Amino acid sequence: MAYARRKNNSYELRMSWGRNPDGSQKMYSRTWRPPEGMSEKQIEKELKSQLKNFESDIKSGRKVTGVSTFEEMAEYWLNNEGKAKLAPKTVERYKSLLQRVYDSKIGSTKLININQMDLNDFYHLLAEPGSNKNTGGTLSNKTIREHHNVISKVLEVAWKWGLVEENVAKRADPPSSEGHETECLNEDEVIEIFRLLENEPVNYRTMITMLIMLGLRRGELCGLEWKDIDFEKKTMYICRSSQYVNGKIITKEPKTVNSRRVLTIDDYTLDLIKEYKVWQDQKIAEAGRIWQDCDRLFTKVEGSPIHPDTVGDWWDKFQKRNGLKHHSLHSLRHTNASLLISRNIDVATVSGRLGHSNPNTTLKVYSHMFRARDIAAAQDLAAFVMNSKEAI
Repeated sequence: MAYARRKNNSYELRMSWGRNPDGSQKMYSRTWRPPEGMSEKQIEKELKSQLKNFESDIKSGRKVTGVSTFEEMAEYWLNNEGKAKLAPKTVERYKSLLQRVYDSKIGSTKLININQMDLNDFYHLLAEPGSNKNTGGTLSNKTIREHHNVISKVLEVAWKWGLVEENVAKRADPPSSEGHETECLNEDEVIEIFRLLENEPVNYRTMITMLIMLGLRRGELCGLEWKDIDFEKKTMYICRSSQYVNGKIITKEPKTVNSRRVLTIDDYTLDLIKEYKVWQDQKIAEAGRIWQDCDRLFTKVEGSPIHPDTVGDWWDKFQKRNGLKHHSLHSLRHTNASLLISRNIDVATVSGRLGHSNPNTTLKVYSHMFRARDIAAAQDLAAFVMNSKEAI
């Protein structure tokens, strides 16, 4: 039997029907938002009708019948096929982005009535002061494009299901993110960071050092287990990611196929990891029976996997405590790339160590860094020719 539960200004209709291949029940859902001006009695009456129609649609196999507005389509797709195909963290991110779409006029607009001008107006709205509720400022072009991408995904599915004649998002004009340079520390800042880390606890010193020296993603760092490190070969196997989703820590596959990789560890970082292992063994002995052995490198005091936000929170406090210019934790990964590129490491090697899908991704993300190398190469060649001419 179908039932409803209230979610802010809308209702989520839910019903289980049939079985999945693994034997679990299939769960279907649909979102209904009462039109403005409806009284409580009218809402109650219409909700009963919506539930009846929803149940009829599911039982008859007309699972997308009744999907009319953008919000209804997005919620249906995300709560059914989306959850089955997307990573939990991606679903969480999409929901966050879609909430802004729902709160705009696009959310309540029928799919067949949405056009590219509606989308462009929405993107302009996101660029206005106050659109970022956290800072009171504007959203970045990158974030606005993220909204565009998820809107396009929803409309593409609607087109495939025959609910609209085309994906109008393909004709919209979201802001370009080109020209955005990745945030990273310069070499003097890196040297200062390592100097200051000498006075910090070995667990955090090890985490920050590994992020800078190995270019790991935060989730990859938190997902590392001791069996992933070969101390004799001086290598580290990146094969999982730890994430915090819907109130719990989960372990998942790396971001892409190429993210699963083997990294050579430099002697400095390897010695620090060994020092940290000794420290952790002492903590395990002190914890005694309360220790939960999960083999992770970085854990809470009782041995369970560390919360991914713990690393970033400590990094923010470390910078503030030492009067440093603020850089995001992810900038340490970009810093690793910058240091490699500035030392003329070829793009294939940089791409492989970062776990990018292919070298083109590396070239796109760090184009400005490779451009600096190009300029330096041109000047070096010119200097060689001029010196040769003078020697003649």
